[in-house]
Formats: sequence, C-alpha cells, structure tokens
Amino acid sequence: MDGLPVIESHTKEVVAKPTASSIFPQPTREPEETNEVTFVPSNERSNERRKVRHTFDILADQLLALRELVIEREKISGERVLLGELVQEALDMFITKERNKDVTNVRTNTYGKPEKSR
Repeated sequence: MDGLPVIESHTKEVVAKPTASSIFPQPTREPEETNEVTFVPSNERSNERRKVRHTFDILADQLLALRELVIEREKISGERVLLGELVQEALDMFITKERNKDVTNVRTNTYGKPEKSR
C-alpha cells in the first residue's frame, strides 16, 4: 500500500524459541478407574486352570478323528462341542496315564524318548 504511513511498534517483541513440548505437545491423561484386579503372585497354588493359546501340529487323520468325535458327541448331547474341549480332555487323559506309568523300567535313548523294544 503505497502512500500510507508505516506504523512502527515502540515495544520490542520477545518471541520464545520453540521447544519440543510446544511443537509436539504430550497428551495428558487422567488416571482411569477400572474394575480390573491386579495380579499379585503368591506362593499358594490355585485350583483354577487357565487357558493358554498354543499351536501344535497334528496329523490329518488325528484331526479327522477328532472332528468325527465332535459330531458324535453333538448328536448325543444336542449341544455344541468344541474341538479344543476334546483336545483338552485327551491331553488330561494322556498326562494322567503317563504320570501313573511305572517309569523305572523304561529305558530312554539319547533324545530322552523311550526306546522301541527289540
């Protein structure tokens, strides 16, 4: 704008240097109230079993047999039967059987597996 007088400021402006917090402000969060129970480890063993997701490879014929058993149980009970429930039941039975074995007469090979009878 030519011909108009220039207005100058008589005070010196102080401009603060930008800081990381002014450029990238950190969000503030209020502590949230939850109903969650904090896990406190103890020396007492709980009788409650918890599920843990774990992947195993099984043979195709084993999977087929388990699926057939699921169908049979669903027909008998009229309720939905989960494949994982059958696997858990089978593992419980296997673990019980193995723990009740007389392991004093079982010879193991170098890999810790029982040797086959010759």
